[in-house]
Amino acid sequence: MNLKVFLVLSILVAALPATVIQAQGHRIMTATIETESGRRTVEIRYYPESEEWAKDVFRTIKEGFPLLEKKIGVPCPTAWDIIVEETTSLEAGVAGVNRGPLGMTVPTGISPAVIIHELCHYWFGSHLDLRWSNWILEGFPEAYTIAVLKELGHPEGYSHWSARLDQYERAKAELGDKPLSEVGYTPNFKDPRVAMLYSKAMVYCTWLITFFGEETMHKINVQAIPTNPLRADDYQKILEDITEQDLDWLFSGWVYEGTYYYQGQSVSFEWFAGDGDKDGILTLEEIEMGFSPKTADMDRDGLPDGYELLLKTDLKNPDTDNDGLPDGEEVAIIVDGKNTEWSTPVVTDPQGDSASPDPQDVKALYYATDDTFMYFMIEFYHPLSKAYHNGIQLDVDDDGRTDFIFYIIYDRLFLSIWEDGEAVEVVTDPQLLKGAIAVTDQVIEFRLPKRMRQLRFPSTFNVFPYEFSVVDRDISDTTASITLSLDQHAVESTNPFNPDTDGDGIRDGEDDDPLVALAEKSTEGATEEVSEEEIADEEEKEEKEEKEGDPEKVEKEVTATQKFTFSQVLLAIILLVGLVVLLVVWSLRS
Repeated sequence: MNLKVFLVLSILVAALPATVIQAQGHRIMTATIETESGRRTVEIRYYPESEEWAKDVFRTIKEGFPLLEKKIGVPCPTAWDIIVEETTSLEAGVAGVNRGPLGMTVPTGISPAVIIHELCHYWFGSHLDLRWSNWILEGFPEAYTIAVLKELGHPEGYSHWSARLDQYERAKAELGDKPLSEVGYTPNFKDPRVAMLYSKAMVYCTWLITFFGEETMHKINVQAIPTNPLRADDYQKILEDITEQDLDWLFSGWVYEGTYYYQGQSVSFEWFAGDGDKDGILTLEEIEMGFSPKTADMDRDGLPDGYELLLKTDLKNPDTDNDGLPDGEEVAIIVDGKNTEWSTPVVTDPQGDSASPDPQDVKALYYATDDTFMYFMIEFYHPLSKAYHNGIQLDVDDDGRTDFIFYIIYDRLFLSIWEDGEAVEVVTDPQLLKGAIAVTDQVIEFRLPKRMRQLRFPSTFNVFPYEFSVVDRDISDTTASITLSLDQHAVESTNPFNPDTDGDGIRDGEDDDPLVALAEKSTEGATEEVSEEEIADEEEKEEKEEKEGDPEKVEKEVTATQKFTFSQVLLAIILLVGLVVLLVVWSLRS
């Protein structure tokens, strides 16, 4: 080949984001990325039919690796290139194997969450003679994976978290809630002790990162990552030396047998992993936002904090529009997981028909609407459990098949979209479900917009509530389907942003009927209260006005006549002056 041609081709190949090479049945995609710890080569070894997957993996690494360095707060301690090799030979249950400088081996089509997790091991677990507690080794990669995926706007930032919590529920059904010191790796990755390790360590390490904050966590990582061995007591000593606190309470229930604590109060794993105070905001997110996860209604106005965030009312002012009515009294349906506004169900279900041995047992579905939203409440015979996905299935085209499912996992709302009897998409990011909220407490309450990005509800649709057993992996109870309409069971309320909803000049809090304007009320009242004597007086007055004329009408007519006469006089004066001027001019000329 001509040397110049060869050089040009070499330059072009080097400039491409990926170079494709054939090797042992794989194609190889290579590129370099710039990181805080220096330039690294990324090499993806993939099967020919997996090219789109390989591009997605490369994109995940290119965007995710620098974010990991930023969030962990430590430049990557290894100088290894990043090698990902697709394989079909890993044993069941194994999502990936990190071989250090030799790269990672992952199953065909593995998700970005696994790739980010394995990249985390470049920090957490890079020692050749590794002697770390398993929960440290796997928990922090899980926690940082969730954080990175959320920042990248990847749906797995939410679905991966929820999938791990389902694993926790299945493991707990077999083992109980074991501390992390009693679970770990086994030769069989389907062992519930492995599921308990990954799921519980994910929540615990996310709690640690949230509790200490980014700056302190960076200091902890700087000391902990180079340390080997790093057992639970070694890690606790690092935390206590940096914070100068006794942190036994922070390890209780999580690492060692004992009680879970938050600010000196006894709580639970479910409290940390879900929405502990039932206000519509998950506990760890609420702590990160600076709110209290122990107070559902910060300003005590009757609206839970998460619902106020959605409505955009003032969380610190019980009366946002200062009209004398608390915000909670200006909302027709308060989505707080309590059966307070509901009276008559649209469909009921008999007790004892659930297929689960420890059921919640669906009891009834309630429904209401306003101009913009639909509201659903699902009632159960037994207390609600995180071991179930609860929700509603919708058939919007009346073909007898489910089109959409709104359901809850650990207090987070999801939407599953179905076509021809198959699930085609799951919407996990709350930002893509704008206007929707669900709160689980004594009951489950939903608010759904009538128009969403993913669907617009028709005028009528079919719906039924259900419970899905996470342990049995099956629907254990439903009610019969019922047809509902968009304007059925309409409710209305005053406006929490308008102190005078009906515009009659009276503040809502002082108005006997703040939804009806004063003029309308006056008209209605006059019709109801006029007596026969008042009618006779009115008739006599009308007869008198006909004879004498209405003074007010006469005054208007006189005023109009006066105005008209004045105009005529003014016009005559102008014409007269003009005539005089013409005569003077004519006389002077002559």
